[in-house]
Amino acid sequence: MTDLMNDDELESMLRSVPLHKPSREMDDRVMHELAEAASPGPYRLWWRVGSALAACAAIVALVLMVISSNRQKAPGTGPIAKGVQPGAEIEFNPVRIEDRWSSLQPQGVIQVDDTPVRQYLQQSYERVQLIDEERNIRIEYTVPRHDLIMTPARFE
Repeated sequence: MTDLMNDDELESMLRSVPLHKPSREMDDRVMHELAEAASPGPYRLWWRVGSALAACAAIVALVLMVISSNRQKAPGTGPIAKGVQPGAEIEFNPVRIEDRWSSLQPQGVIQVDDTPVRQYLQQSYERVQLIDEERNIRIEYTVPRHDLIMTPARFE
């Protein structure tokens, strides 16, 4: 065999090799490894719980900020902005900045109804910032997403 073998020669050589059925021990070991890879470990579980708690805390903080900024003061107790009549609506035109990033990681192959299925974990994050420089208001939130994508696995 030469070091300069092209893809066609390699494929034809591989096709000429007779196929062998794997041993029962090999099948059992592969299925055991796939089952272990498919089950979430304690680290993944705590990471998901922590992400959910962080998202809930961010939402609660955002709601509290909105409630405290919208709290109506009694008439005559606060300063009135220059040129704004009482009861007039103030226009809020924030600058919106969005960042999105994601990653795709293979998670192995599992067996579903006697069909091999390849799993991928897609993790994506969306960060949005709303900035109003005139009123010195900044709102930022990040939304994590974790999706498990499954596609049929083909072995040829």
